[in-house]
Amino acid sequence: MKKISLAFCLTLLSSLFCPAQVSPLQFNKNGEFKIVQFTDIHFKYGNPASDIALKRIGEVLDAERPDLVVFTGDVVYAAPADYDVIRSMPFNIQPDRGGVESPDYVLTLKSSDGKKDAALLYCLDSHSYSKLPDVKGYDWLTFDQVNWYRQQSAAYKAKNGGQPLPALAFFHIPLPEYNEAASDENAILIGTRMEKACAPELNTGMFTAMKEAGD
Repeated sequence: MKKISLAFCLTLLSSLFCPAQVSPLQFNKNGEFKIVQFTDIHFKYGNPASDIALKRIGEVLDAERPDLVVFTGDVVYAAPADYDVIRSMPFNIQPDRGGVESPDYVLTLKSSDGKKDAALLYCLDSHSYSKLPDVKGYDWLTFDQVNWYRQQSAAYKAKNGGQPLPALAFFHIPLPEYNEAASDENAILIGTRMEKACAPELNTGMFTAMKEAGD
């Protein structure tokens, strides 16, 4: 059975930073693939807190030795900031944005023998703040993004003989369901919840759409 080990460093806030595929990602011979996620680094050059953050990132990478590292939002917190400079770094697999501020895309994980797609990683832009004057707070995934997800899921399902592939979705602003789960006294929560931020309640249909597309 394929196993995706996901090590989360998850707090909350704005848009998406996630790599897109150049070279194949592949399960190892034991059927495992480890992902480490970092978010809200809020890096400021010359800030001692930022220096500590980089040190902790290094410690996590040395300890976990992941197959893939995903950064999801609020990486650099001071001007000037060039979001494309990361594409020049070794081993980065972020795509050319093609004029789009933050494109949505899907990464495929190959089976351990490399012969077929075995799992999917969806990377979605959850945007920044609400653009509607009567809706305060953070933004949300759009209906167009939900439709894009449905189309991608259906295509991979059809390619896999009608069977949905295991999948994870990466985006920055949590859905309301995350707050609901974290506030449940019976839920297991590891770590410290730093911020009760999430998309507005109007986005609660996203999980339903994903579930329906994966059925």
